[in-house]
Amino acid sequence: MRLPAEFLGMWFGQAAIGYLLFDCLCAARHHPASTGRKLLTAVLELSVFWGLLLSGAAWQTVVTGSLAAEGILLRFIWGKCTLRDWLAIWAGKLMLTVLLGGICLGGALLAGRIYPVMYVFAALGLAGMVRILAAAGEQKRKRSIFPVGLSIEGRLIWIKGLYDTGNCLYDGLRRLPVSIVSRRLIRESFPELEVCLEKFVRGEDTRSLSLHYLPYKSLGCPEGMLLCFTADYLILGENGRKGMTMHPRIAVSENSTLFGPAYQMILNPDVLQE
Repeated sequence: MRLPAEFLGMWFGQAAIGYLLFDCLCAARHHPASTGRKLLTAVLELSVFWGLLLSGAAWQTVVTGSLAAEGILLRFIWGKCTLRDWLAIWAGKLMLTVLLGGICLGGALLAGRIYPVMYVFAALGLAGMVRILAAAGEQKRKRSIFPVGLSIEGRLIWIKGLYDTGNCLYDGLRRLPVSIVSRRLIRESFPELEVCLEKFVRGEDTRSLSLHYLPYKSLGCPEGMLLCFTADYLILGENGRKGMTMHPRIAVSENSTLFGPAYQMILNPDVLQE
């Protein structure tokens, strides 16, 4: 069966819009998904939508099936992530879709009618704006990232630390500033510490590094607990030009989305004053 040219034009336009929305989402969250993966995801999502629509399914089934397919395909783009992160990513995609619809509606009201090409140009404009804002944010973050030497039980490694004024973690009555590292970094660079952490979680006796739980609150997590320990020292900046902190408190987070490809530690701003 030969498909009409109008349908093919509409299908390719919708696929381009789907790709641009996925591109917006990846840019906004600084996720390095490949062009091929984003394009394949957009095509598969559109195929599910049209498959349900042409099958004669009820509109409730079409909407529910399309949303479910979108959630599954977002997991394909992001790979391994927690349920909470996945839901946040899914919500972000829905918000971008609603925003695009609002832009198109505003354009239609100004023009007096709806032109199909409006959706493509609106998606291009949205993608360009998101990329500009994401690039500006990335440049700002880069200015706040510098080398950090982390020493634990005599082993020193060099990583990148993000100076984050939003990190308000403090430990104990003395309110000692707490910086955060990913659990993945501990597993890869400090296997002995990883063994101690596992023993501590199981309730086994381990007194090294002053391991303890640290309560915290964050957006989407009103009550949480982080494993916290005391390192040997931190060297801030190349050759310690920003200072050196003895016996800093370090918290370990399982949430890999807190850390970008440019940094592996989130510094407490008061660490620089230690």
